[in-house]
Amino acid sequence: MGETLPNIQVVNFCFNKFTGTIPGSLHNLTNIRTIRVAHNVLHGNVPPGLGNLPELRMCYIDYNKLVNSGKSTLDFLESLSNSTKLTFLSIDHNHMEGQIPESIGNLSTVLKILYMGGNFFHGTIPSTIGNLNSLALLDLGLGSLSGEIPEEIGQLKDLQILALQGTI
Repeated sequence: MGETLPNIQVVNFCFNKFTGTIPGSLHNLTNIRTIRVAHNVLHGNVPPGLGNLPELRMCYIDYNKLVNSGKSTLDFLESLSNSTKLTFLSIDHNHMEGQIPESIGNLSTVLKILYMGGNFFHGTIPSTIGNLNSLALLDLGLGSLSGEIPEEIGQLKDLQILALQGTI
């Protein structure tokens, strides 16, 4: 896709019954601003190149059957730290599991909305979540998180919605 449509800025194929994996060639779309592939039946890992999109502002990959198998864990989250204009990230209601990495605090400083609920995350919420000082909405609900809510969440002055239901 990226080789044949290098100037595309929006990819939207939400609310269908598309199967298969997220195309790895998306990482070639260096001008892309919005990726919306939510509400399909996509499976497999999130392509690691997704984080090499400097203009990416919104990424909707929620409500699919995406996983993070093998040693990749949630490496794609770490790679998204290169997307410094990212304001909206929705990976909720997939089949992702494991611990939320400390590197989550390295996501874009302009990130306002972060949906991660409805997955199979376990362990504690990393204190580095407090580095995301532009967050207005943080959804980590419907998982298997445990431990204390990090006090660093209290430093998120723009936070309006904190969803941790059915988890801690």
